[in-house]
Amino acid sequence: MRTRARVQTSRAVGEAALAAVLPPVIASGDSWHVCSAGDVDGLSYLAHLLAAMPAAHVIVSTWCMSLDDVQHLAAWLDAGRIGRLDVYVGEIFPSQYAPAYDELCRVLRAHPGGGRCAVFRNHAKVVVFANPARRYFVTVESSANLNTNPRNEQTALTRSRPLADFYRRFFDGVRSLQRNFDDWAPRGWQTA
Repeated sequence: MRTRARVQTSRAVGEAALAAVLPPVIASGDSWHVCSAGDVDGLSYLAHLLAAMPAAHVIVSTWCMSLDDVQHLAAWLDAGRIGRLDVYVGEIFPSQYAPAYDELCRVLRAHPGGGRCAVFRNHAKVVVFANPARRYFVTVESSANLNTNPRNEQTALTRSRPLADFYRRFFDGVRSLQRNFDDWAPRGWQTA
């Protein structure tokens, strides 16, 4: 997808540096590019966005994540920092990360805002952060999974409603290999 506007490039050398190199709120149309030494995981970008404002709807696509990552997501749901959470994982996740998968499904089912965990042949690392009330839509496209990997990772954060809509439409159309969220239905961007 083609994007416009300024591109900012930074090198992050640690999670603490992420807050120093990224603005708290991404300006409309801006795209920030970060290269890390493998010490900034995908979840850190979501944490950065949530520090500035809550999200009515978050979409997370990752190949895998740890139980600790699931617990962070659950805490943000419980605290009201995330209203609705849809998670898309790779086909290895239920078997190779069974405790994390089971807990993620339990958390999503218990949350009143709804959401789902869809398992498919996925290797995409994308986070979509939506706060429609503030017209704030940021898409995080990365080589990084939610969990830490000690390798160089590149990430781009782009504030663009059309880009967020593109990913939402794509992920809304995913049919899960696991049949445990068949009652889930797309609802567009949630405003509360």
